[in-house]
Amino acid sequence: MTSIRVSFPDGTAGELSIDYLRLIFVGISPENMMRIDAAAPLEACTVGEGVNKRWHPELLMDALWRAGLPCRLNDGSFELLDHPLIGRRYFFPQRVPLPDAVEVPVRGATLACWRSGPPSDRPLFVHFHGNGELVHHWIPDFVPAIQAMGYDVFLAEYRGYGGSTGRPLMASMLDDVSEIVRAAGVPADRIVAFGRSIGSLYATELVRRFPEAAGLILESGISDLSQRLDRYLDAHELQTSWERLSSAVSQHFDQPSKLRDYDGPTLILHARNDHLVGFEHAEANHRASGSSDKLLVGFEKGDHNSILAVNAPAYFEHLERFLARLF
Repeated sequence: MTSIRVSFPDGTAGELSIDYLRLIFVGISPENMMRIDAAAPLEACTVGEGVNKRWHPELLMDALWRAGLPCRLNDGSFELLDHPLIGRRYFFPQRVPLPDAVEVPVRGATLACWRSGPPSDRPLFVHFHGNGELVHHWIPDFVPAIQAMGYDVFLAEYRGYGGSTGRPLMASMLDDVSEIVRAAGVPADRIVAFGRSIGSLYATELVRRFPEAAGLILESGISDLSQRLDRYLDAHELQTSWERLSSAVSQHFDQPSKLRDYDGPTLILHARNDHLVGFEHAEANHRASGSSDKLLVGFEKGDHNSILAVNAPAYFEHLERFLARLF
């Protein structure tokens, strides 16, 4: 087998040689290529039509993965943590239209976020949810409770979730944080960042990029992302080593370092019986925090998914106490 048949968006088809593919991707070999049925061409691998037709490496890589051929870009531009397999194993998006969405353009996608109202003199609570949730889930009950504490609310959505386009890209979504803050339309020193579960990674990135942020709240937050990834996949599935994967995590998601560099008020909420992200993550985040104004609250009842429902009165009391003294 020396080539593979590929169809174009305009309905025509062509062929790509193995030698060409091997210039672009790691993991391409005649033996591996035999795993792809040449009679079922890859689809949507280019952008443009006619004379403007050109290969799109990320789309081609996605198509190869869907066809059963794991590979990664060989030109240095591919971010390991944006690997499609991580997106499929670690994120659980649902496509649900969001009425009155605030569209936030990011590189390669548009996020369908939501806000409680236009920018005002009130401080802004910017919320990043967990990987199995949607913005929609927080609007009916959570938002009014935060509004009653004197805050406007901005609910950040992820790529591929809800009404957003694109697909989850773990590392690229760090850059989305800056666009979310820009779309929020208020000075960063009027923002309190809140992150639940995987959202804790992006809330922490917000205060790293905007250290003037008024406060940080981590609920059921992650300290060691490598530990979490280890539960979902093996490094060899990414055509890499565990050492390289851990290095990528340290480069982009070094929570202890990010927390150490933020000296603003910090509140950490966690269920002691969290069965997904153990309480040791909360303790590690608390130890790492560089703030002289930090508090760790461990709830005796509930777990990762029921922490709010089971502890609602105490949960909101801690939030209100924390938020009330920031402004």
